[in-house]
Amino acid sequence: MESKGSQRCLAGKQENLEAIVQPYREIGEELPVEGLSKMSRLKLLRLGKVNFSGSLHFLSNELGYLEWYGYPFTCLPSSFQPYKLVKLILHHSNIKELWEGIKLSC
Repeated sequence: MESKGSQRCLAGKQENLEAIVQPYREIGEELPVEGLSKMSRLKLLRLGKVNFSGSLHFLSNELGYLEWYGYPFTCLPSSFQPYKLVKLILHHSNIKELWEGIKLSC
């Protein structure tokens, strides 16, 4: 996905999007992370070095595969319910804990 394509994808209406795979080359410009919050059906997210602006408040609970090189946040969003997650890769991230608080299973 090219930089402009990434920008369109994260800024546009993409509620039905199920996968984002971005190559491991750096994207120099900042992209709005809030765009990920609109992707409630996202099952696969693989991001290379991307500069994001804003705060991540939501990740799709449908995610089965999450790979994010350089994850810029200290924890995953508290609303994220990782019941379907089978693979989590966060190389060179700022993560300190998976989430804040206590997760209760249903």
